[in-house]
Amino acid sequence: MPSAPRITATLGLPGSASTWVFNVARELVIAQHGANAVHSVFSDQVQPVLEDAHAQQRYIVWKLHQPEPNWQSFARQMQAKIILSLRDPRDAMLSLMRRFNYDVAEACGTMRRSLRSIEELAKDGHPVLRYEDRFFERPVTVGAIAGHIGVALGDAERARIFATYETETVRQFGRRLDSLPPERIKTIEGSTRYDAVTQIHGGHIGDQRIGKWREEFDHTQRRTVTALLSPWLQTLGYDAE
Repeated sequence: MPSAPRITATLGLPGSASTWVFNVARELVIAQHGANAVHSVFSDQVQPVLEDAHAQQRYIVWKLHQPEPNWQSFARQMQAKIILSLRDPRDAMLSLMRRFNYDVAEACGTMRRSLRSIEELAKDGHPVLRYEDRFFERPVTVGAIAGHIGVALGDAERARIFATYETETVRQFGRRLDSLPPERIKTIEGSTRYDAVTQIHGGHIGDQRIGKWREEFDHTQRRTVTALLSPWLQTLGYDAE
């Protein structure tokens, strides 16, 4: 067991296949160290995670979307292994709006808060996975994540992890939440049920289209949202036109 938390963190925009990255990282760390030595969590706050008895003396696999301002300095101090996931934030906004009934302003605010942290950590050299590259459809991504976080596994184990989180398998899992032990089923945003272990919820995967914001936002929304997100669009390599 580690003498202090050893942290693997997955920070991504909502809708950027961030849950896929989290689960692959979680499975990799468990395969290396055993389930009893690993604490996985979704939280944007530092202190509750460190105070959690389950996290004490364990390897932490940590999923975040909008980390509190001091999280970055904490992660640097702890020498956390971090993987970032990105998607055109306007497409990611639509994902939030469909899944959790966010309005445009709420979804845009979420993107801005998440992008601030992602931009800062990308400058530190942490790897960035882009949804548009369909990284979640490529088995080699599992090996790339394993290499980054220092996990050595054989081909068969990496293949098993990839197969567990293939798109259709996750869709089916989301439809079968009732088959899970009751203590694993939680509720978010008032009514959406999800699995507390994998963070997968019913209807987790959408249509996966790229560039749909151009079709589904009206002209005023496209112009307004692009203007509000423009600083990050340009820095992170997305079209701001």
